Amino acid sequence: MDEIYERILFAGYGLKLKSCRRTRTSLLCSTENGPFTLKKSINDVQYVLFESAAREKLIENGFCDINKFIKTEDDKPYYECADTIYTLEPYLPLSNTESENMQQMTEAAKTLAMLHRASHSLVFENGRSGLFRLPTLYTKRVNELKKIRKGISRRKCYDLTDMIIKDNYDYFCHRAQTAADILSQSGYIRLCDEAKENGLFIHNSFKSGNFMKNDINGRIFIDSFSKCAFDLPIRDLAYFIRRLMKNPVFDIVCCKRIIDNYCLIRPIDNDEKQVLYSMLVFPWKFMNLCNEYYNKRRTYCMQPAYERFKRCIDSSMNEEKIIKALF
Repeated sequence: MDEIYERILFAGYGLKLKSCRRTRTSLLCSTENGPFTLKKSINDVQYVLFESAAREKLIENGFCDINKFIKTEDDKPYYECADTIYTLEPYLPLSNTESENMQQMTEAAKTLAMLHRASHSLVFENGRSGLFRLPTLYTKRVNELKKIRKGISRRKCYDLTDMIIKDNYDYFCHRAQTAADILSQSGYIRLCDEAKENGLFIHNSFKSGNFMKNDINGRIFIDSFSKCAFDLPIRDLAYFIRRLMKNPVFDIVCCKRIIDNYCLIRPIDNDEKQVLYSMLVFPWKFMNLCNEYYNKRRTYCMQPAYERFKRCIDSSMNEEKIIKALF
């Protein structure tokens, strides 16, 4: 197997591999020119080029906590071998962050704000984009839930999961409709128009594991950027907060601290606040679980599914308290 990596590094980058070892997401390669990190890409060539352009634009705009892809001998940001795409970056010693560590999460919020301040003016044809899609996505998820409930009602026998969906259908539909109403009254379309005009792009999966602690300077470092997309910056903040709200230790004070520290670096206007509110109210987890369970019923064990739904419903009540206190 090492022979493949020797070939990739030498043929692609002119580097001679001395030794290598696997990490959680990459291969740490020791060469005569120093250590490098080799990764298999989950994307096709088009999106690797898009990610590379986004990384370079961030650095050009003054954001330093991310790496550029090292170019190959023929000036590409990737090397293709045996139908697999690889990227190479300078090695940095990184440590995992912990979502229970409020200090680290606060620093992550600041890093996200700094990333957003630099994530503009990107020009790339056919780059991944989530702009203008929220209203359609809300409608799609609600229609899926209605279809699932109709299917349950037609059956004579209900399992535990059927019952939990029937019992909580009105609550989650109300949350979804509330989110849609808030979004329709916000300046979402105006924000999307401005984002498109200004070439704004986002991380699109900002969570522990995709950002790490740099062991050299202690700063938060963006380790994975493979899902980056043209979209509203506030969408990253909403995703980050939703992930944190799953943790029982994350309360109203913590949530407010995250938003306040983000806004210290990148203030948000009232329209962005309304979009944030809408995205926090919408019951993403419940909708996704419904879709997952009823589309994969034949291979999905009922008891684990029921327990996942129960945890989701329990955490939703805590989320609602936090959201009401914030907005």
